[in-house]
Amino acid sequence: MVGRIEWDNGRKLTAERSVLYGVPLLRVGLPVPKRGGARATARAVRKGANYLWREGCRRVLADVGFAAWDLLAAVGLRPVEPEPLLQAMAAPLCFAGLAQGGIAPERAVVALCGERVTESFSAAAEALCPAVRSLIISAQSGGDALRAYLYREYGASVLDGIAAGRADLTLCFSPGAPAGAPRLELFAGGSTLGLTLRHKSLPPPDGIAPLPCLTLLWETGAVQAEDIVVTQAKADASAVNPHEHQENLIF
Repeated sequence: MVGRIEWDNGRKLTAERSVLYGVPLLRVGLPVPKRGGARATARAVRKGANYLWREGCRRVLADVGFAAWDLLAAVGLRPVEPEPLLQAMAAPLCFAGLAQGGIAPERAVVALCGERVTESFSAAAEALCPAVRSLIISAQSGGDALRAYLYREYGASVLDGIAAGRADLTLCFSPGAPAGAPRLELFAGGSTLGLTLRHKSLPPPDGIAPLPCLTLLWETGAVQAEDIVVTQAKADASAVNPHEHQENLIF
């Protein structure tokens, strides 16, 4: 089960099971300490984290401003990372990134970079190959095989990573891509050029960072990829959290 952690106005920790669009969550409400400062706040977070761990939670949803992820990590809890969803939506994000730069896909050189070719990496390459002017594949494992496959299927001469510096836009599936071109970093800690994902119709839940929430709904099958669209993140999002790259995004 996934936990949900929030600050409450009560005097003691509260816990309840809830359902979010069909997905069960275990919500823990943390009392805001009246006195004791940072130490009292840390004690409240640790108490809530220990409770979630004992109840079998290993991942947690929290609000955008939640700043105690280090205390959750100390007991083995981690955030719901949006990396799988971002990578599954790499092609739509790429088209939006090109549009943002005023570049038509048919004129664009796009690079895909990563340590290895994953299912999402391969799917993005296959979706982009017939749509862009040129594709560059840079992957230490699986890159040659993917370039050969794209040539067989589409007759496309796909360039290797040496040409990555020529790209109009780079999709990074892991850290370490060459610097230079604008990039969509589709991994934990990465930047997505102000782009994010939201559901076409479901309203964002209060008290939960939007993109991790959307990721969980997608992972569990509560929402489908075809109902997710690319949009701009809020311009006034502020950096308040070590996971700001994901939590300042709009659902």
